[in-house]
Amino acid sequence: MDARALYQQGVIAIREQKDLTAGRQLLLQSLRMEPENDMAWLWLSRALSDPARQRQAVERALAINPENAKAQQLLQRFEAGAHIQTEAVSNGAPNGTPLGAKARSTALLVPVKPKTPAAPPAPGERKQIQIAAYIKKAIAQLSEGDEEGAIEHYVRVLQLQVDHEVAMREAVRYLVKNGYEDDAKELIWRAIDAGTQHPSIFITALDFARRDRDNDKADALRHRIAQLPDAPTDLVLKMSGDLVKEGRYGNADALLREVLESRHDDQKILLAMGELQNQMGRPRESMIYYNRAAKLGVSSKEGREADKRLANFAPVLTDRERGSVVLAVREAAAIGVFFLLLAWQDSGLNVGQINLRHWAGVVLSVLGGYLLVTATSSPQQNGLAALLGGTKPKRKVNADELETRMGGVLQEPTQLPIIPVPVRIVVGVIGAALVALAFWWVFSTSLELLFNPVPPFIPDPFAEF
Repeated sequence: MDARALYQQGVIAIREQKDLTAGRQLLLQSLRMEPENDMAWLWLSRALSDPARQRQAVERALAINPENAKAQQLLQRFEAGAHIQTEAVSNGAPNGTPLGAKARSTALLVPVKPKTPAAPPAPGERKQIQIAAYIKKAIAQLSEGDEEGAIEHYVRVLQLQVDHEVAMREAVRYLVKNGYEDDAKELIWRAIDAGTQHPSIFITALDFARRDRDNDKADALRHRIAQLPDAPTDLVLKMSGDLVKEGRYGNADALLREVLESRHDDQKILLAMGELQNQMGRPRESMIYYNRAAKLGVSSKEGREADKRLANFAPVLTDRERGSVVLAVREAAAIGVFFLLLAWQDSGLNVGQINLRHWAGVVLSVLGGYLLVTATSSPQQNGLAALLGGTKPKRKVNADELETRMGGVLQEPTQLPIIPVPVRIVVGVIGAALVALAFWWVFSTSLELLFNPVPPFIPDPFAEF
């Protein structure tokens, strides 16, 4: 006989035959087979004689179906009845004695100010109260060594909240310990199918799948974990590391790419992706991810490591270098140093003989060199480019794009304004003219000797005769 038939016979025995004992036995048999029948728990409360057990049955019905109006009414009656019993006891009813006819009459003779029953808790609050009570009972049973009893209460919590993390962890732990691994898996997958967002539940399911050597299920779980908004970065790195250890580089690559779609500024994942690409023999892709990690800042451990790894490859030109005025001035200063050496040579390798014209030439060489650098290698300096009519490139920038230039240098797509070519030509011509003039000033003596050499003095050997 199935649970539904037992339930119907139990109801008939109570309602029509007034046989509470038979009805109670039938309902208990039905509930063993179908414990989630809230109406069966409600009818069972009518067949019990102990008020405490009656109330437990009503609370169980509400736990299964908080919207059961009849169960809510009965619970309110129990709460009101508890107030009446307390008042009767305080007026002479003996403790521990059921409230009989005499006690009721005594309570009626003494005027008692009626108390307004407390409003029942909201369904959500009631559920949390029940969860806390079940967990408390489970802990108490564990302290007594009753693991199966504790499992039963943890499962009741999961019936109220399918993905309660504490109850799930403890239920799975003791189910596996007692040889009920299939039941533990059923609880895990019930929570996953219900749409849980707790990473810990997915991790447990992944452990089961890996232990069963079910790679397809494990990959599906990794995919689900990668989509979780609260999935810890260290968990993602561990999953990709496990795939690498298994030699499944393609799966690890797909996993990290999927995570980076929503967490494109996670330095740890970018660094791990760079290392993975390097292991897969993709140096260019490796540089892309190292560069992205380093761009987020080198103050962190991951940023410094990415910058260090990037230095082992070809240099990468970024907007930070393009827009730097300091770098342009440094290049111009190098030109000035060269002209200072020319001035030193022109003064006969005597620093004291370097005159004002020489120094003016050195200064002019720095200015002209800066204009030449601006026109050629640094036409995107911050502020100056916009001042000279520069505009930003119109094409869309891809964060993973690197352009190869001469000498193996890689360049990121730029978003800085660049000085227009006609303006750069004019700036370059002016800079070249200043450098030429500076060269004439710092090397004038040498040039005059070059064009008008002084014949060497040759003494006449017969002059003294």
